[in-house]
Amino acid sequence: MRVISVVARLMCALALMACDPGFRLYGSVVDARGVPLPGVKVALVCYGADQGSVMTDVKGMYSYSRVGAFGNNCEIQVRFRDEVALAFDLLKYCIKTHVRQTCVEVRIDVKLDRAIQP
Repeated sequence: MRVISVVARLMCALALMACDPGFRLYGSVVDARGVPLPGVKVALVCYGADQGSVMTDVKGMYSYSRVGAFGNNCEIQVRFRDEVALAFDLLKYCIKTHVRQTCVEVRIDVKLDRAIQP
């Protein structure tokens, strides 16, 4: 009986993972001259609530992954010194969708003005 219970739990876990896709956000942040900007925060915000964020690395690149798909009322915010420098509508930059207008992959390459550089 114990083996059946473990197998049943594994089957349920696999079924739930299949229903809820993975989400991936990635890209780069550079200045007006194309120089990579490390330490810039890129955040996923839905209905005004932060869903997660990541900082750019020394090459100005960022990558963020999590379970779930996102749709209307979500945006990608590029934050510099804890202020929103730019915001992008998630669905406009979506490169891979799931069901019913939900997004599972977004790539945004950002060029920031010199005025907001360190």
